[in-house]
Amino acid sequence: MKKTININLGGQPFIIDEVAYEILHRYFEALKLKFTVEAEQKEILSDIEARVGEVFTQRLGKTRAVVSEEDVDYVISLMGRPEDIAGETDTAASGQQAKSPNSSTTYSGPVEKKFFRDPDNKKVGGVISGLCHYFGWGDPTWIRIMIVAIIVISMFAKPGLGVPIAIIYLILLIVVPEADTSAEKLQMRGQPVTIQNIEKEVRDAMTTAGHSINSMVNDNNIWSRIINVFLAIVKVFARVISVILLLACAAIMLFFLLSMSGYAVISGTTLSELAHLMVANESLIILLYITVILFIFLPLTAIMYDVIRFLARSKAQNPTFKRALWILWGATWVSLFIIVPLMVKSFNSAETQNVKVPVAAISTGTLHVQLTDATGRVLPTGKGHEDDDDLSDLMHVSPARTKNGFAFSDIKLEITVSPDSNFHIEKIYFSRGSNSADALKNIDGIKYTISQNDTLLNLDNKFEIPSHGKWRAQSVKIRIFVPEGHSVSLAENIDDLNISVKNKDREYDDDILAGKTLTVQDGKVTCNECKETDDEDDSDEKPGKHHTIINIDKHQVHVTKDGQTENLKDVSVRVNQNGVVVTGQNEKDEKVKIKVNDQGVKVIRVDTNGNAKVNTK
Repeated sequence: MKKTININLGGQPFIIDEVAYEILHRYFEALKLKFTVEAEQKEILSDIEARVGEVFTQRLGKTRAVVSEEDVDYVISLMGRPEDIAGETDTAASGQQAKSPNSSTTYSGPVEKKFFRDPDNKKVGGVISGLCHYFGWGDPTWIRIMIVAIIVISMFAKPGLGVPIAIIYLILLIVVPEADTSAEKLQMRGQPVTIQNIEKEVRDAMTTAGHSINSMVNDNNIWSRIINVFLAIVKVFARVISVILLLACAAIMLFFLLSMSGYAVISGTTLSELAHLMVANESLIILLYITVILFIFLPLTAIMYDVIRFLARSKAQNPTFKRALWILWGATWVSLFIIVPLMVKSFNSAETQNVKVPVAAISTGTLHVQLTDATGRVLPTGKGHEDDDDLSDLMHVSPARTKNGFAFSDIKLEITVSPDSNFHIEKIYFSRGSNSADALKNIDGIKYTISQNDTLLNLDNKFEIPSHGKWRAQSVKIRIFVPEGHSVSLAENIDDLNISVKNKDREYDDDILAGKTLTVQDGKVTCNECKETDDEDDSDEKPGKHHTIINIDKHQVHVTKDGQTENLKDVSVRVNQNGVVVTGQNEKDEKVKIKVNDQGVKVIRVDTNGNAKVNTK
């Protein structure tokens, strides 16, 4: 029968037999003699007690309740002896301690690594740093930058990896404990929890804390601290932006490599096919490939090189490498100055060719015109590209890959008066070339289909050039001649074409003709649905109508209205997207403002009494 004692180690209660207690007591007393600095002694002994209690709990398990001599000897062999700290070989340790089976100063037991949040190297909660310690990933900076970049990119795009990563991070932040004690920090890094390592950990922590306190004491200027915080934030954002820039450069390179390898990038057309469409000579195509790749890749490589050096905090310089990059890039400019003029020569000449299309007799006096695709399917109404001329032009020029070549949609429709009592249709082909013969050869390669079914005229929405052909700004115009008293009805989907109406005395464009019916009356194409617009246009052409003429010379502005002219002085003229605004003062000392825009001309006169008179044309 043995006597037992109740003790508390690191906040945990234990029952220990009397002999084991004496050994453990002497062990801690010896440790107190080794650590004479009071601040260090308290923290080190507290961490050692916590670790001893943890080992006792593991050894006792659920089958035993009393700590024995063997348990104490195991802990001492695991933690190390007090004399090991100073490297002593002789000590006045008790005979019972001399019985310890392990007297070596080198730890040879199992090393247990645990997942903790790192409080010493944390930016938010220490999760990333703890993961890096657990998996042996080294510097957590790259992992942080990658995660922040993914989350930032997900904010501007569809939810991707950013959302689950943020959720997982929050869960780990809540669930994973922080390494508070020195023993836990050692376990986090996978180091043996010995008294030597605990002592080193505590002293390192106190040294770091001392440096931080000294820095705060020395930096007593609040503005300096604010600036330091601001600079730290700027550095973090700079690294995030650098990673995004690095990924963007890599993505652009990959995009061009895939495009050159045959992946479609524009309307089902690869960059390789676009090059063959633009360039006539095969040798020139190869030179163009090399030039374009180097022209794009060399600056991107230089940017990536500097970004990687910035992220790696590398101060190493390689001026030869950078100099070689810029010399090669300069050579690509020389190559471009050679290639571009050669490509421009392929557009020197321009030719047109008119082809008459036979028109069958129609059963009524109205010809209905609509857009179809190559299979004859009626196309849906367009999306109104007229509000975005740049987009419309791009859509017309961009080729689409077809079975036999490339399709383009640069097609125009013109309505004019027939010279006789019949409908007539012309296809007007246009192309450029290096010379007239080359332009006509390019025209011969254009394939465009028009079909008629009684009163229904189907216009293909695209024309095609063969796969071996070259793009030389080809276009197609369909001209429909409408006889007197007859009409042409335009479907809504005609909106996708550039429509114009040509009369004998004038030509004008109208972007609202889709869905309208045009009739030839008195030798002129008219639009009943657009009658108000037509009347306004006609009013300017008929004699006897009022005109406002504005002449601007070096010194004055002369406004002529109804045959009477007035001169303005102190004139200012503004031109912007809303039109032209002219302000000045006439001979009657009236302030005059003239606004000219697509709505007409508005003249505002304000007399000396402040009364305003407005004339609108």
